[in-house]
Amino acid sequence: PRIGLALPNTPPYPLTGRVERRGQTYGMPNVAGRVGDSDLSGAFTATRRANDRLFLDGDFRSNSLDFDDLMTVLGGAPSTRETASPEQRAIAAQLAAQGRVLPDARLDISRVRNMDARVSYRATRVRSEHFPLRGLSLDINLENGLLRLDPMTLDLSRGRIAGAAAINAQGETPRADLDVRLSNARLESILALSSAPPLTGSLHGRVRLSGYGASVREAAANANGTITLVTPDGEVREAFAELTGINLTRGLGLLLTDDESRVAVRCGVASFRVNDGVARAQTIVFDTENVLIRGEGRVSLRDETLDLRIQGEPKEARLVSVDAPISVQGRWRSPEIGIEAGGARAGRVLRIVQAAQA
Repeated sequence: PRIGLALPNTPPYPLTGRVERRGQTYGMPNVAGRVGDSDLSGAFTATRRANDRLFLDGDFRSNSLDFDDLMTVLGGAPSTRETASPEQRAIAAQLAAQGRVLPDARLDISRVRNMDARVSYRATRVRSEHFPLRGLSLDINLENGLLRLDPMTLDLSRGRIAGAAAINAQGETPRADLDVRLSNARLESILALSSAPPLTGSLHGRVRLSGYGASVREAAANANGTITLVTPDGEVREAFAELTGINLTRGLGLLLTDDESRVAVRCGVASFRVNDGVARAQTIVFDTENVLIRGEGRVSLRDETLDLRIQGEPKEARLVSVDAPISVQGRWRSPEIGIEAGGARAGRVLRIVQAAQA
């Protein structure tokens, strides 16, 4: 408040350093400490320009970043086992109780409109319980209510997510734009459910979304755009290929006997068109040696639910074949895998966690 500096939401922090003022420029040339469970060091200056707008110029870095700490900037909350404020613990408890992932904390538009900034941030190492992250770099530019993260790079244990994001708060309702590419990644790293994942292979993709809203949840609920994932090669556990409806009896037998036999995936594509927060499948195809697997359904960003069905077509005649597509349904936090027979639900016999153990 003393100099008009608006900072993003963070977990509790202890930071130390020398504060200096030269004319209309304030700064800390060597700030260091911790933000939540992440170390932070760097330097910044804050200058009152001729147009009376405050300009922040900063360069920060972390040797070890807890990814949850970064999510608080978007209104998320760290795990309740980690450093968090009482308000953030309440947010985490509310999200868990409602079974939701996307935070609904509203953006303070005045923070974005009342100052300009140019800030770079680098994290040498990123820790996450849910994603195979390795490093992070961001260049942040804020000018007259337009906040841009460009370039934005997340290094994975294998592969990279790179692109740009923007929040335009110049109008009455903020608009969020996201355009990122996934390259040289591995399915088994991103979709790993166990030490022996059912699907392996290279993975590429692109996400382009735009939506109006003053929170992550609101912008996602109004999003429009496209989501595309491609795997040019890989392997799928034979039990799961058989379970797509080609041979239910054989698939269950392989699954229950812990058979780890695999068949090659020649190519795979999953593309979705997003309208008003609902991503509807345009193409879901996986071509294996024995089975052509197709899918249909939708993923809702509005209520964070899945409703997908996957079914296979044999490339050779089978003596025994059952019309029993696999369904993936439920909330993002607790989806269920089920088997349907004869077009009627036979019951969700497998949960994702059970499939992982199998």
